[in-house]
Amino acid sequence: MGRPKKTTPNDVVALSIRLPIPVRDQILKRAALNRRSLNQEVVWLLEKALQSLASEPESKDPPPPD
Repeated sequence: MGRPKKTTPNDVVALSIRLPIPVRDQILKRAALNRRSLNQEVVWLLEKALQSLASEPESKDPPPPD
């Protein structure tokens, strides 16, 4: 099998997700206004959401279903 590949915080991975069309359209509009690609806008939004969650107490959300 070999050794696991060493990673750094700047490594990038490909991710395929499904979005409802209205959500995708909202993100596309934001991306255009902010002069970013769809990918850059999604990454920016996720980073902001994670920063916001980090300042909250532990999550009250139920775990996602398997």
